[in-house]
Amino acid sequence: MTYYKDLILFTILLFSVQGCSADKKESRPVAVSITIPLYIYPTTLNTHTGSSYWKEVIESVSEHVPITAIINPNNGDHGRYPDSNFVKGIQALRDNDIVTLGYTYTQYAHRDSDKIKESIDFYHKYYHVDGIFFDEANSSNEAVPYYQTLRSSMDVFTQMRQNIINPGVVPEKEFIDTADALQNVVVFEGNFARFEKSEFDLSHSGQNKNAFICLVYETPAAKMEEAVDLAIEKHCGHIYITDDGGTNPWDTLPLYWDEFVSYIAKVNTQ
Repeated sequence: MTYYKDLILFTILLFSVQGCSADKKESRPVAVSITIPLYIYPTTLNTHTGSSYWKEVIESVSEHVPITAIINPNNGDHGRYPDSNFVKGIQALRDNDIVTLGYTYTQYAHRDSDKIKESIDFYHKYYHVDGIFFDEANSSNEAVPYYQTLRSSMDVFTQMRQNIINPGVVPEKEFIDTADALQNVVVFEGNFARFEKSEFDLSHSGQNKNAFICLVYETPAAKMEEAVDLAIEKHCGHIYITDDGGTNPWDTLPLYWDEFVSYIAKVNTQ
């Protein structure tokens, strides 16, 4: 009888330990995510690898590397008809747990909101994206109601729950105070030379770090990890670092894409 009692006790303890381990694993927070302006046609091949850029992004996602991709089929205007390659490509991204956002612009809160709502509806109806990326955003306190209205109409008429507002700079106080309610705000978009010298720190803002995004281009390979660390230090929970530059620094993946993804995974598992 003692043997069976010991065996039962051991079995109970074993399942208790396994249960605790599973709970601990499931509750582990993800430190940072990748948010990538994927301004690349879905079938475009990476000349360095021979694979399509979109496929490389899909193959990089994991539980330790969450990815959000911003899709820009027609440079901010939704156009008259959906592009079939984008339809298939966006579905492939979503099938692989990548959050997809459709690109539109706001002309610093001066664009007619009805035009923007047309784009939102088009993205929702034909591309089935998860949300919207509002570019050319106004960072002033006075612009907050404009973006609140866009966010509300998006929620009500499309049930999309994801969005990013991109002023590209740290907004004024009221904008920061409502950042989490608005969802995500790009607080830096620029090259590494400027990012390295920037002095903003949002860790005392009272907002979750996932409300803030840093997009840094023209970053040398030797500085990639430093750029990630600096973004985290500045309280950005969504990050993208690339060595691309020029008029469109988002038209390729960085040459160090695999290393960047690996470093994000390392940060998230430390």
